[in-house]
Amino acid sequence: MELTELLNEKEWRLCRGPDNATIDEQLAAFVHFCENYWFIKHPERARILFKLREAQIDSVRTWLDSRYSVVLKARQIGFSTLAAAYAFWLTFFWSDRFVVMLSRTEREAMKLLSKRSMVTNFCRIG
Repeated sequence: MELTELLNEKEWRLCRGPDNATIDEQLAAFVHFCENYWFIKHPERARILFKLREAQIDSVRTWLDSRYSVVLKARQIGFSTLAAAYAFWLTFFWSDRFVVMLSRTEREAMKLLSKRSMVTNFCRIG
């Protein structure tokens, strides 16, 4: 195995976490994935890496720990981006995961699905 393949495998494992990972290990893997591979559109700086805030990390911890959750949130706080990143992460790293994304209108649903295209340079690692 070449060095590049070994480095790619190491990075894959950092982004996915162990097979029987604890919630903390899964959360650490998700944060690593977002902060290294998931980009958001910024009005002034174009694309920037997605640096999760504490409230976003707490939301993901709840999603990992609970099958169902209800969230009351403000607008324009990056929640749709977080949900899109989480859905991508689940379905990219685990083939047995099923995600349904609902939105009020078809236009909003398409915008949410288009967020998945903000990940870069990762498909070459898997």
